Amino acid sequence: MHIKMVTMRIAIIVAGIIAAAGVVPVVTATASPSSTGTTSTPIKTNNFAGYVAPPGFTSAQATFKLPKLTCDTFSTALTSDIDLIGPEGLDSEVGAFAQCGGQWTTYFFINGHQTNSISVNSGDTITVTASETLKLTELKIKDNTTGATNALSGTGGAVTNILIGDEALNGPYSNIPPSRFTTQLFSKVTVGGKSLGSVNATPANWVSGKTTWLSTGAIKGGNAFTIKFLHNAAREQP
Repeated sequence: MHIKMVTMRIAIIVAGIIAAAGVVPVVTATASPSSTGTTSTPIKTNNFAGYVAPPGFTSAQATFKLPKLTCDTFSTALTSDIDLIGPEGLDSEVGAFAQCGGQWTTYFFINGHQTNSISVNSGDTITVTASETLKLTELKIKDNTTGATNALSGTGGAVTNILIGDEALNGPYSNIPPSRFTTQLFSKVTVGGKSLGSVNATPANWVSGKTTWLSTGAIKGGNAFTIKFLHNAAREQP
């Protein structure tokens, strides 16, 4: 999630391919395909939990419920989104973010430019859609609870990987730890028009040191998964 004038970067290793989108997470495992169309062993990053679609896809859609977030004595936040990773950090994203227990806000991010969208509430279920060609990026949001919708298009670009799940919000010193919640359901997830379970997607856990902060569950019903909160810790400052 790109805010606070700090650029986020994610580098994921999937089957030997590096996809860069920049604060490079620690990736300690390379996953291998399973017979179910997904990888069985999650990779580890320091700022993302969810699924990573392999190269070759340029669009995705997901529906997810915005969890109620609980504040801690230190700064926490959460971003739930689809992130189309491009070369040189030129990502395109669509999703929602909230700091601590505050208001969820949906947003669009197209190749370096962020636009906040409709306000949404904890408990709302939203559907986000993202597609990108070399000429055009199209992002859409629908709050299925209230019926509110919004869309934005802009310049296109290349897509190297697609992330679907929860990402870190960047602070002035490091990635802000995730706010506390219980579990979050992502459903009706498609990549390139295909169900998530059929595209050899890779699960990823958000890990700090040896401690898993957010854990990604197995794909259920071909297109759904959950992210479970396990832990967070105070932000480390230099």
